[in-house]
Amino acid sequence: MKHLTFILMAVFSGLLSGFFPACGKKTSPIPPSLIIPQPMGEPVFISRPEAIFLVWPVPDKNVDGSPLKDLKGFQVYRHSEASAAGSIDIGSLKFEKLITIDYEFPNPARAEGKKVTFADKNVSPGQQYFYFLRAFNRRGYQGPPSNIIRVNRAQPLSPPRGLAVSPGDRWVQLSWQPPENPAPGGPETVLAGYNFYRSGEKEDIPFLPANPDPITRTVYTDLGLENNRTYYYRVSALERVNGSLNESPLSSAVSVLPEDHTPPLPPQGLTAVPAQSGVELRWEPNAEKDLAGYRVYRGKEPGFRMENLTPAPIPEPAYLDRNAVRGKSYRYQLTAVDSAPAPNESEASEPVNLRVPK
Repeated sequence: MKHLTFILMAVFSGLLSGFFPACGKKTSPIPPSLIIPQPMGEPVFISRPEAIFLVWPVPDKNVDGSPLKDLKGFQVYRHSEASAAGSIDIGSLKFEKLITIDYEFPNPARAEGKKVTFADKNVSPGQQYFYFLRAFNRRGYQGPPSNIIRVNRAQPLSPPRGLAVSPGDRWVQLSWQPPENPAPGGPETVLAGYNFYRSGEKEDIPFLPANPDPITRTVYTDLGLENNRTYYYRVSALERVNGSLNESPLSSAVSVLPEDHTPPLPPQGLTAVPAQSGVELRWEPNAEKDLAGYRVYRGKEPGFRMENLTPAPIPEPAYLDRNAVRGKSYRYQLTAVDSAPAPNESEASEPVNLRVPK
C-alpha cells in the first residue's frame, strides 16, 4: 500500500505547491489558514455481512508539529468496481466523496476516545471497494490523505456451528464446528480462521473480537477470566477473498461460569505437643492467596476414626484441643480450605500420633 500512499501524497503536494514557496528564499511565515492536520494514521477495516466498518485514529498534530486544536472532521472517499485479484492501476480509480463526518457530531459515524468508526452499508458481494480519508480543520483545509484501503466482498459464510463451552479455574475452553457453507477454496477465496467475542451481558456484543489474530483451529482456551462470573461467547468465521478478510454472522450466544475447582496444597509441618490445658497443634502456613483457613481432624483409639474438630475453617496455623483426655492416645491431621463459593478442600496432611500424659 505504500506506493498508493506515495501517489496520493504526490498529487496532494502538487495542489499545494502554489501556496508554499521554494526552499532557500526568504519568505513570510506560513499563514495560519494553511496550517493543516497531519497525515492520517493507519486506518483499518472490518468487513461484515451488514457493512464495511472503517476505523481510524484521530490526529492530534498539524503538519508543522503544532497541536491540532481546530479539528473539524473527516472526509471519506470511495471507489468501487467488480472484485478481482492482482495489482490495480491507481490512476484508473475514480474516487468520490462518500461522506463528511463532523468530529463533534459524528452521526452516523461513532467517535470513542481517539478512534472513529464508520459503517459503509451500501456494499455488495462480488465488488471491491477502495477507501481513503482526510482530516480537515475549522477553516476547511484538508490534511494529507491516508493510505488506501482495499476491500473485496463475497457472499458471507454461515456462522460456525455447535459452539460448546467448558469452564475451568479462571479459564473457559471453546469448541465449535466449521460453517455449513465453507469457502470454495483456491487462491482467491479460502477459510482463513475464526474470531470469538466475549461479553458480561447477553445483549452486549463487543465491536471487536477478543482474539488479536484469527484462530486457525476449532478449539480455543480463553485465559485470565474471573471466577464465579457469567460470560457470554459467540464465534464467527473468516473468509479471505482476494486478500481481504470477510467475517460471517455471529453464532448464537452461549453462557458459562468459570469456577475454582483447584484445592490448596495439604498443610505441612504439623506438630502436636501436650499442654496444661490440652494438646497444642502448630503447622506451617499455606501460601495460597485464596486460602480461607484450616480444618483440624482428630481420631482416638481404638480405630482412630477421624472427626472434624473445626467445621468452620480456622484462619491461623495453630489450634488448642481442650477436649483431649489425659492418658488417651490421639491422631491428628489437617486440611486447607479455599474461599471458593463451593470451597475446595485439600488432601489431609501427614498424621501425627500422640499419647497425652496422665
